[in-house]
Amino acid sequence: MKKCILVLIGVLACQILPVWAVKMSGLYQVALPIASQSDGLLVEAVRQGFIQVLTRVSGDLSIASNAVIAPTLGHVMDYVQEYRYTPSGDTRAAAFILHVRYDAPFINQLLNKAGVDYWKESRPLILVWLAVTNADNVTDMVSEDVHPDILKAMQTQGERSGLPLIFPMMDSADMDLVSADTIVNRNVVTLKEAGKRYAPEAMLIGHIKAGAPFETGQWQLVVNATQSDFETEGTTISQLTGAALNQVTQKLSKHVTAKSADVPERWLTLAVESIVEKSDLAALVQYLKQLSLVRKVQLLSVTGTRVEMDVLVNGSPAMFQQAAEAGLHLELISEDEENETLMYDWVH
Repeated sequence: MKKCILVLIGVLACQILPVWAVKMSGLYQVALPIASQSDGLLVEAVRQGFIQVLTRVSGDLSIASNAVIAPTLGHVMDYVQEYRYTPSGDTRAAAFILHVRYDAPFINQLLNKAGVDYWKESRPLILVWLAVTNADNVTDMVSEDVHPDILKAMQTQGERSGLPLIFPMMDSADMDLVSADTIVNRNVVTLKEAGKRYAPEAMLIGHIKAGAPFETGQWQLVVNATQSDFETEGTTISQLTGAALNQVTQKLSKHVTAKSADVPERWLTLAVESIVEKSDLAALVQYLKQLSLVRKVQLLSVTGTRVEMDVLVNGSPAMFQQAAEAGLHLELISEDEENETLMYDWVH
């Protein structure tokens, strides 16, 4: 079988070791408020949690209507590994919190049967730049000190969606480059420059307008050179941010989902230039291993600043290329289809 040679050209632009992806634990677990420990409420809560987990893993907001998935909603307890109750601490909302752990292999098997792509635990780190305009038309940047309730809502919804979110510290380094207008006007170049210190793989830029009866939000998701614009609304900040992160999950998962259908494996040979330090090689190997398509990474040789390695992938070179470019660290320069060679910039 002919091998595909991928040549990666390194660009040493930052001293921070990049965080290639965040491994999200608990994707197959939920914690839901529940009024009592009755069997009827238990089954209904488990059903809602089951849909939440399927959505989180697949990135498909309409997963519950899938022809294969829909019939399973009638016997969701079959997919439960364990569950337990704890006191809620706030009896005004619910008496208990129901903690459910679902059977991950069984759920993945179900997704395979349904022909649905699924998103593994390694997920791109998303830097969130967020501004809020209040009813008096005053616009501020969201931070731990300004609009902390909105920050908390985003963090909660991020955990619910299985998205690793990071927010800028808004210290002098950030404030020297970014203002509320920078976010509202979506100055992507400036925000990317300011965000380099956080080593994200994607950026979410948001502008929330507070008002009654609806809160509205304008958003832009930036992945490499791709920019996706969308709007959300809700009667509460939680609804608004939840709708936004549902959109992010759906859009971002298309870049990194693993094909659940049977896809032939093949070896690709990578030639990587400008691997100057041992930490560069470690970062490269870490990055490759977290890609959902990659099964094995074998180092072949190290010559000066050039490294060659074989990578076993579950899919085609095009699928590998799409997965490899999901972050902000690999930027495609050119493609030689005849020789099956891809040229990248390796951005630290």
